[in-house]
Amino acid sequence: MMDAVKPSEMTHASALSNTLKQVASALIVAVFTSVTTKVSKDHLPSAQLKVENPTLYLAKLINATIKGYSASFLLAVVLGTIGVAFTLFLRNQEKFKK
Repeated sequence: MMDAVKPSEMTHASALSNTLKQVASALIVAVFTSVTTKVSKDHLPSAQLKVENPTLYLAKLINATIKGYSASFLLAVVLGTIGVAFTLFLRNQEKFKK
């Protein structure tokens, strides 16, 4: 990718590339955290259950947390699959240019 940049602009291109990677990483962590939190909160047991049956409350709380992490993992798999498909598509495009 960097071979498309003039040697005199290589430092700027490298800095821009690194900055974009950092920003994209921060955004994706924020998205995964939001999904985990939202799904976990949607499956939380009622506060009344905590008083009535603490053991069942704890089991449901753990289950809600696992559902949140599972949703984030599923999102990561979907995004990863899209990324692989996009990469294969770009790779096939290079064959047509030659």
